[in-house]
Order: sequence, then C-alpha cells, then structure tokens
Amino acid sequence: MPGAQGVWQFLRRVWRFVRQRRSLTWAVSISIVVLVVSCILGARSLSTSVNPAQLSYQSHAGATFLTPTPSPTPPGSSKSCPPVAGHEDSDVEARLLDAVNQARASAGVAPLSNDLVIHGEALVHSADMTCYGMSHFVPPGTTPETRMRAAGVTFIWSGENIGWAGVGSDWQKATWLFNSMMAEKPPNDGHRQNILSPHFTHTGIGIYVENASGRLWLTEDFAG
Repeated sequence: MPGAQGVWQFLRRVWRFVRQRRSLTWAVSISIVVLVVSCILGARSLSTSVNPAQLSYQSHAGATFLTPTPSPTPPGSSKSCPPVAGHEDSDVEARLLDAVNQARASAGVAPLSNDLVIHGEALVHSADMTCYGMSHFVPPGTTPETRMRAAGVTFIWSGENIGWAGVGSDWQKATWLFNSMMAEKPPNDGHRQNILSPHFTHTGIGIYVENASGRLWLTEDFAG
C-alpha cells in the first residue's frame, strides 16, 4: 500500500521533529494522529473482508405463481457441468430444520417433516449450483417442480429457497442465510413466506460445502 507507507514516513519525520523540540503538546497531537490513521486503515481492512450472501426464492401452487420468480429461460449451456469438489454438512441441515420449525411454532404453524426424497433432490441441486451458478433452473431446462417430480415427490403446493454464503463456520453461514430470510418484510418476503407457509407439510434441506473455498450452498425445497 503506497499510501500507507507514505503516511508512516511522514509520521516518522514529524516524530523526529518532536523529539528534537521535546514538546509535550506536539507529542499528544501526534498520538492522536496515529490513532486516527490506525482506525481508518483498520476500517478499510474490515470492509474488504465482507462477503455478502446471495438469496433467491420461488413458490408455486400448481401452475399459479404465488411470488415473483426469475426468468423462465434457463441460463447457461445444455452441456453437463460437474459440481465443484465438496461435501454435505448433515449436522447443519438438521440444525437448520430445527430453526425452521421453531420459527413455524412461533408463528402458530405446524412443523415440517423431513422428507428424505426431497432432501436428496435438494442436495443434488446445491451441488449443481457450484458449477452452474445460483439458479432455480439448473441443470438447464429444469425447475424446482420438475426436479421434485422427477425424484418421485407428489405435491399440490411447492416452493424453494436457495442461497450461498462464504464467511464463518458452516453453522454461521447457514444461520446468516436463515436470519436474512426471516428478517424480510412484505411485500419482498418470499423466503420468509416459504418457511412459514401453512400449505407446506414436508421439506428437504440440502447443504453442500465446497472443499477448497468453504462456500456453502443451500437449497430448501418445500412440498404440500
């Protein structure tokens, strides 16, 4: 950082001047300057470490859109896209389901049952997003509904929350995503509506974590 080096060179020159003059007033003034510069540089360092999460949601009742959704045109190529090397975090999946059901209980809504079929489909989708990017429509040509139906899930109501986060432990990443969803305000509260919807009775939460980067990918699929 050339700018920072210039600041410290200036401070050293001023300090030599102060020692020559042995002025208490100057010494106090320089101490204040050093403190202010350190705070500025520290704030700069903190601001560059922030890695905001990304979120997206979709919810359907049969063929009727309940909430705004992304473009129905699938992004990317039709070619196969292998997932980035990673692993499932089943402990965080279970803890996140507990958090979801606690939120539903507070809202007076019945808890969601963990559906192993939906869970398997959601986990595959989280892994797919490491290569295709965050989307409800990957692999290209699919939707949350077609993915769940292809897995053998039957439903009238369906919804999906997806997101990724890259800062902290796996539980901190998942908690950040969950809290962000629950903090939404109407009318832009699709994630929160999916979590609290009384129409949903079953869910599958798939969490896939990239080995190298530690980025956590989340898919929450809902059915009722």
